[in-house]
Amino acid sequence: MRILIYLLGILFLTNQDCEGQINKKEKDSVYYYLDTAAVAIKDRMVFKDSLAYGISYYIPCKCNLGGSNINFEKSKFAKSKAITLDEFKKIKTVSITDLLSIVVNKITDKSKITSYFIIEPSGKAMKISQVLLMDPRRTEVIDKGGVYIKPIKK
Repeated sequence: MRILIYLLGILFLTNQDCEGQINKKEKDSVYYYLDTAAVAIKDRMVFKDSLAYGISYYIPCKCNLGGSNINFEKSKFAKSKAITLDEFKKIKTVSITDLLSIVVNKITDKSKITSYFIIEPSGKAMKISQVLLMDPRRTEVIDKGGVYIKPIKK
């Protein structure tokens, strides 16, 4: 009888949901339409660089911590998805000012998980790619393959 009570006690304790330990972070997605081919270089707000480990998108804005640019990076191993123009019209994209305010607020408010997507024209269709917002405070970043990469210094 004593063993049965112990087993029921253990069963009761292991099946409880502990609300304090569940990490409840909101998920949010941000889509930005980037058309570098249609905008003259002197009028661009977002620049694209091809690097050995992928593509870097950066906004030359000193509103980030430490006065650094806002950098988004896409690994060369990340896949881009082709979407039609009809699918693109259904996606709510943000303006450059909205993107900047989201990024600056993300630094102070860590309660939301935000996924960033860049949409670019690709022929008669569009391609959508997920990018990572690079942390301005780190001196190194780790690529998904486990390779240490030095940040871009301009």
